[in-house]
Amino acid sequence: MTASIPNGFSSEELQKLLDNASTEKCTSDEPDTDIAKLVLELGDNIEDYMDNLSTEQGVPPQLLGKVVMLLTCNRMIDWHSHISKKHAERGELDQAVGWARDAGKFQALANILSTIIVDENDEFTPGLSD
Repeated sequence: MTASIPNGFSSEELQKLLDNASTEKCTSDEPDTDIAKLVLELGDNIEDYMDNLSTEQGVPPQLLGKVVMLLTCNRMIDWHSHISKKHAERGELDQAVGWARDAGKFQALANILSTIIVDENDEFTPGLSD
């Protein structure tokens, strides 16, 4: 059986293996700059849209911004909680704990936002807007 295992490779054989080897996509911790640029552009467009919409509807832009942040926090809490549960169901407890902690961070953000009054008509700050 061991007769089929070569004792070594010649440099030509190694070069041929290198030439025919598939290349793996390089992974990086750096964000994809094209995606990052697109996301920032979309964020600017959303911000402009919110300003125009709040002006058209006679709603203070800072109040609309606060509500959008609260809704976004709640969406992220739900998403992170869902992913945490999926990891826990698969027995991936370290992953589950990490996602659950991040859900808690978004909960903390939402709690802090709900204590900040941004307008005299801010009804989204329970107990503080009276």
